[in-house]
Amino acid sequence: MGNDAPILCGAARRCITPPTEWLPQLRGLQDVTFTEVLDDLYVRVLALRAGADTVLIICFDCDKVPCPQAYLDAITAETGIPAHHISLLAIHNHTAPIGGWRPNEGPNFILRKPAQVQEATHRYESFLQERLLEAVGEALEALRPARLGWGNGESYINVSRVQDYYVTQPDGSVTVQCGLGRDFSAPVDRRLFVLKAEGLDGTPIAFLTNYAVHNCVLIRNRCGKDGGTLLSSDLGGNVSQMLERAYPGAVALWSSGAAGDVNPILSNEIFYPDPDAGAQTPYILPAGESAPVMMLHTLAAQHYADTLRVIRGISCNLERGSVRGGVAWAETPGKDGSPYQVRIHLTGIGPLWMAGVSGELYTSLGRAVLEQLPQGAIVQNHDGNLLAESGYIYDDAILARDAAGVLPGRHESQQQPGYIRETLQSAVRTLYARLSGGAD
Repeated sequence: MGNDAPILCGAARRCITPPTEWLPQLRGLQDVTFTEVLDDLYVRVLALRAGADTVLIICFDCDKVPCPQAYLDAITAETGIPAHHISLLAIHNHTAPIGGWRPNEGPNFILRKPAQVQEATHRYESFLQERLLEAVGEALEALRPARLGWGNGESYINVSRVQDYYVTQPDGSVTVQCGLGRDFSAPVDRRLFVLKAEGLDGTPIAFLTNYAVHNCVLIRNRCGKDGGTLLSSDLGGNVSQMLERAYPGAVALWSSGAAGDVNPILSNEIFYPDPDAGAQTPYILPAGESAPVMMLHTLAAQHYADTLRVIRGISCNLERGSVRGGVAWAETPGKDGSPYQVRIHLTGIGPLWMAGVSGELYTSLGRAVLEQLPQGAIVQNHDGNLLAESGYIYDDAILARDAAGVLPGRHESQQQPGYIRETLQSAVRTLYARLSGGAD
């Protein structure tokens, strides 16, 4: 490992919007059907090299990377870059076609879908791999001497989505029930991180944004033709495209922080207390309603403005350093007797550390992970998250609070209380000690 080698950087993107004729046979989360495309989906690649070591940071405008092991194997076979040097991220977009093996995700499981949907899904998975390898190849070919810098700001477009409902029972008593909603008083991470890479002439090469929020502004929208769902890259993807228009030639990746319990402040799917009894009440905006698209444009514009504010304050001073990566597994007892596992992928770029996790960390667990790393580190949800059935990664307080198991993913989760915080911290701490000590 070169601890003080010149840093090289290259970046590329490829459109992964499915051809129009494929849309009728593809499905989104919760088995929605797409009828039109609002804006395109992309896979974006950031390549960084120092000495003999190369790391790739890859981000899909999908909810999850559908075939992570196959994609990692294909990249390694073509480039020689080991899998533990590759971050395979998804922005957790709720309005993109899904794929992959999801036996614990109800209607998202491929074997529960008609044969023609299965065939179209596999075709799309192969299409994604082709586009991914094209982008990886272009990014590596574009490697050139670069300078890096990063900065932090805040963006106030997120809110805790876990809410307590005080429900009046027929006998007049009041019970507290946990569910989805909006709790503006609950702590969430509003830190907005941006990494900037530029050539030695000052021309921007790439940006990497990290922020804790679900990409679900347009979830289950019925804004398309005949009340169908509009396909979109949602919040993170739209901000990336805004940056790419503002900085022609640059590639802008967006990654999710610890957002298992965090939603955007506006969304097509709404939960609120029933005024009569106080119970959780869901509401989906009606077919043909244009408000969800305006919500997306509004939030994306604000998040973009917040991102620009961070970028304007970044000085790119890091020209030499090292890049490295490693993987560890946090394993606890599961409900059915088999282990519950979370894959931890740690990437180091000079003094900057990025901790990728194979599921959806809740806010407090994201902070627990960061406590084990140097100041300035970030957490990235959805890093190779179908490599393990981690799902939502709840803290013990939430597991106790949601005794009825109504929060998303609870019934499918194998996680048991009493283990996860310390196990995650131990895995991250051990992996950091190994990588920072020079072992790879």
